[in-house]
Amino acid sequence: MTITYTLDVSKSHFSSYWKFLLRWRGSVWKSIYRELLVWLAVYSILSCIYRMLLNDEQKIAFEDIAEMCYNYFIFIPLSLMLAFFVCLVITRWWDMFNNIGWIDNIALYIAAYIEGVEDDVRMTRRNIIRYLVLVQAMVFRDISPPIRQRFPTMHSLQEAGFLNQTEMNALDGVESSHAKYWLPVHWAMMLISKAREDGHMKNDDMVTDLYNRLREYRTGLGTLSCYDWVPLPLVYTQVMFLTARFYYLIALMGRQYITTDRSLNVKSPIDLYFPFLTVIELIIYMGWMRVAESLLNPFGSYEDDFEVNYLLDRNLQVGMTIVDSAIGSLPAQEKDQFWHVKHPTPLYSEKMADVQMNPAVGSATKIPEPEKNTLMVQRKEESSSRKSSRQQIGVGSLLKNIKNFGRRPSPIGEGFKSMTMADTEKAAVFPTADKDLSLAKTLPSKLNELVQGNSDKPDFHPTSTAPAKLQTMPNANTKIEQNEETAQYLSTVLEQDELGSEVPKQHSV
Repeated sequence: MTITYTLDVSKSHFSSYWKFLLRWRGSVWKSIYRELLVWLAVYSILSCIYRMLLNDEQKIAFEDIAEMCYNYFIFIPLSLMLAFFVCLVITRWWDMFNNIGWIDNIALYIAAYIEGVEDDVRMTRRNIIRYLVLVQAMVFRDISPPIRQRFPTMHSLQEAGFLNQTEMNALDGVESSHAKYWLPVHWAMMLISKAREDGHMKNDDMVTDLYNRLREYRTGLGTLSCYDWVPLPLVYTQVMFLTARFYYLIALMGRQYITTDRSLNVKSPIDLYFPFLTVIELIIYMGWMRVAESLLNPFGSYEDDFEVNYLLDRNLQVGMTIVDSAIGSLPAQEKDQFWHVKHPTPLYSEKMADVQMNPAVGSATKIPEPEKNTLMVQRKEESSSRKSSRQQIGVGSLLKNIKNFGRRPSPIGEGFKSMTMADTEKAAVFPTADKDLSLAKTLPSKLNELVQGNSDKPDFHPTSTAPAKLQTMPNANTKIEQNEETAQYLSTVLEQDELGSEVPKQHSV
C-alpha cells in the first residue's frame, strides 16, 4: 500500500511540513518506535544501575567501560556506509518502478494499427491485451507475495479470467523446466502477424513497431525477474544491518552520563537523565536504515510497497477500454472557439486569474539596449611583438638562438644599434659601467680555462658493447668546440665594447 503525502507538501509553508511530520502511517515514527523504545529501556536500566546500585570501585569500572565505548564507537563509519547503501537501494527501487509495466502505450498502438470493428478483429485486439496482462500476472506471482496469495496456482489465474481452458491446455502442453513467461508474448505476436495477413494492418512497418513494443514490455518484466533473482549481495546487507545494530549497542554505554570527578572524555559538563542528543542521532540513523530495509523488495506487503494488485486490475481495464470501447468513438469535428483568434488564450478561474506568471524569457534580455546606434567594426588583430612575447621558447630553441647569436641579424639587435650613446653620457648615466666592464673582461680568460680544463679530461667513446643510450651521447670534443666558439664570440663582443663600437643588447629569448 503506497502512502501518498504529495498534496500536503504542495505548498512550501512551515505548517505544511509540520503537518506531514505528524502523520503515523508510513512514517519514521512507526518504523522505529519499537527499536527505539527497547534501546531507551536498556539505557535507563544501565543508568539506574550505575547511579543507585554500584559502589565506588564498581562505578570506576563502569566509567572505564563507558570511556572505552565512547572513544572507540566513533570509528564505526556508519554515516558513510549508510549513504552508499541507501543510494544503491534507491537506485534499484526506482529502476524497478520504471520497469513495472504499463499497458497504455501498447494499447494505443494496437488500437491505431489493427483496424476493424468486426468481432474477429475486436477479439484479436482484446486477446493481445489479455495476453500481455497475463504475462505480467505470471511474473508478479513469482516475485510478489501479495500476488502469490491472490493467485496461488495457475488455475486460479484461469478462474480469474486471465486465460481460458484452451489456453491453459496450450500452456500446459509446452514442456519446459523454466518459467513460461515468453509464451503469452509469443501468442500476441502471432495474432499481430495474422492481423497483417488478413489485411487489418496497412504495412509491415506497423508489425515491426508492435513487435518492438511487445519486446520492450517483456524486457521490463524480465528486468523485474532478474532483480528478484539477483538481489544485493547478502554479505553487504548483513554488514549494514550489523553495523547499525552494533552502533546502537555501543552507544548504550558510550553515551551514558557519568558523575565523577575524574577527567574523562565521556564526562559531560551537565548531568542529564535522558539522552536527548543521542536519541536524535538514533532517530536519524534508525530511520535511514529503515528506508533501505523497506525498499530492498518493494513487491511485498509493506505500507510503501508497490500496488501490484491494483496495477494488474488497472492494466486489464484500461487496455480493454482502449482497444475495444474507444474504437470508432472519434467525435464529430467542429471549429474550435479559437478559430478566429490569432493568439488564443484559454480562460482562468476567478481565483487564478490574478496569479503572476514567470514566462520563459532569457536572463540576458533584461540588459537595457544602448540609446545610440552601435558601430560595428572588424576585429583587431594582435601585433606581432605581443604575440612573440607570449610565445614560450623551449630548451631546443634557446640553444639554437645562443648558437646563432651574432651570425644573423636580430630584429631586437638592429633596433638597439640605432640607440647610440657617447662615452661621456654612458659615464653620467652608468657610473659603474667601467668597473663592470673590467670585470667582464676577465670572462674570456675564465672561459678559456674552462675549455682547457675540459680538454684535459679523458675522452670517452662509446663501444659496440655499450648500451644504446650511451652510444647516442654526444662526444666530449663537440662540447669543447661549442665552448671555444662561445668564448671566442664573447671576446669579440668585449673588444668591440672596448673600442667604443655599438654593441647590440643581449638577444631576447
